[in-house]
Amino acid sequence: MSNVEVRVSKDFYPVVGSTRDAVLRSIDEKGPHKGGDHFVAYTSWDVTWGFELRDVRGLLHVVSPFASVGAHVILPSWKDKTKAPKDLREHVEKSIDAIQKHESEHVAMAIEAGDKALKKLRSIRPARDLDRKRIDGLVGAEIAAIQKRERWHDKVTKNGITQGTWI
Repeated sequence: MSNVEVRVSKDFYPVVGSTRDAVLRSIDEKGPHKGGDHFVAYTSWDVTWGFELRDVRGLLHVVSPFASVGAHVILPSWKDKTKAPKDLREHVEKSIDAIQKHESEHVAMAIEAGDKALKKLRSIRPARDLDRKRIDGLVGAEIAAIQKRERWHDKVTKNGITQGTWI
């Protein structure tokens, strides 16, 4: 266990409609928009970290390292599904389950990034030439590698469509 503090918040936006077109229209109107793109759901996250540098006989040591992860997930919540035909209900509910699973994968990557950040901080050996900028660069590179993998994951899954998120 890495002792990374993790905070995950979820917001749900209401989806209404008893036909597929109405459900999709509702998602389009109320779903998250980021950078000009529209999503059915969206997870944003960040990792913060810190440490002290302590001089012990001319060598700088990283002490009291910490990392925390904050993730925010926006998901659809179908409000009037009982008015929809059974086949549509089953399809949309299955899709929403897949959407939640896909977004939980993003949260898992965020937690992994926090774990790797803390592991990197703990692995830095004492040296005469340690400085915050260099250490932050090392930690940032760990996080950037996870972010790159996250983008690749979304590309491969077509933002979850290949995982069954298509409504």
